[in-house]
Amino acid sequence: MTTLQQTSAAQSNLGPSEAPSRAPSPPGVVIRRATPADAAAIADIGARVFHATFAHTCSQEDMDEYLGENFTEAVILQELKDAAKSVHVACVPASSPSSPIPTPSAPTSDASTSNASAVDASASASASASASAPAPASRVAAFLVLNTASSEPCVEHIPAPHRIEVQRVYADPDVQGRGVAKALMGAAMEMVRAQGYTYAWLGVWENNVRATKFYEKFGFARVGEHEFWLGNECQLDYIFGREL
Repeated sequence: MTTLQQTSAAQSNLGPSEAPSRAPSPPGVVIRRATPADAAAIADIGARVFHATFAHTCSQEDMDEYLGENFTEAVILQELKDAAKSVHVACVPASSPSSPIPTPSAPTSDASTSNASAVDASASASASASASAPAPASRVAAFLVLNTASSEPCVEHIPAPHRIEVQRVYADPDVQGRGVAKALMGAAMEMVRAQGYTYAWLGVWENNVRATKFYEKFGFARVGEHEFWLGNECQLDYIFGREL
């Protein structure tokens, strides 16, 4: 299993309560490529976070339709097969939210390739080394998607082989404020930079102030906007981008 260990929302969002911080990331967060075994956990986190963020903006019927189209185990399994995307998860020990997170290893990545496949490959040696010893039980606490095939007019001046979209940075509410989303985002930025990408971009709902501040702390700035339809409700997304 390909892994990337880190020291320290097509919308990206952290949920209504995930407050980003410039404080050091918590120890013990393990970031790795998602596998089919993670699909149910990813779907569950995605559905709960999306519902908590947007339920008040649309009808229950529209919400149920969106969740059914985007956050079921079957949908996530198909997304994991998409060659243009790579899904990455942040795992924490399967313990109570108040338990401390153990110390992690340093991040690793493979800088020899620069396409969607390269984003998938990082630190397999670390996974092999850890396979010989019993690993503590862990659970998926956050995820994000990296997409090499998407675009927006405001980023098309960047050649397609060099830009990548960060989608759905979703953290389970029970790890909010613990820096898990920060560790995941930081690992993703290091990884895509090492793979040769020169520009990252993302969309964030105009009213998700906490998420906006989170991305700004990673150097993202507003470069455009687009409409996002949630059933019959038109939402506005801001497009943020940054050089890597």
